[in-house]
Amino acid sequence: MKYRWLFLVCLLAIGSMFWLYSGRQADSPLVVDQPQTGVSFADVKLIGRKLGQPQWEVVSQSMRDESERVLLDGLEQVTIIEDLQARYMIGADRGTWYRQSDNLELNDGVLLTQQDGFSIATERLIWYAEQERIEFLGETRVTFNQGGNDNE
Repeated sequence: MKYRWLFLVCLLAIGSMFWLYSGRQADSPLVVDQPQTGVSFADVKLIGRKLGQPQWEVVSQSMRDESERVLLDGLEQVTIIEDLQARYMIGADRGTWYRQSDNLELNDGVLLTQQDGFSIATERLIWYAEQERIEFLGETRVTFNQGGNDNE
């Protein structure tokens, strides 16, 4: 009889632990990946304008619109336009366009070139649309071609 009570108490203890464990798992919130907000596009061409005239043009493999800013990945070509002509051609891995200021920031593997052979390689470039000014940040290397020779 004594062992029956001990067996019954152990059985109740194990059953209680199982019940608590299974109930606790059911009550715990599920971790669900939150979807990113905004809209995504593939194979995009953006044109920045000032007073109706094109100022810059971006061709990107993907674009994610996040309200105040637009994230650009897989940049294929960025062109800074002056007097309706391409002034600078820029390559970069990724970038961000800020809607309110109309500024364009390019990051990772940035290379700005001109048709005359002048080039600037940098880590980060910011195009300030209002001032029509470019700022280079991080390690920057300038190369220009003069008479068929590269000079740094």
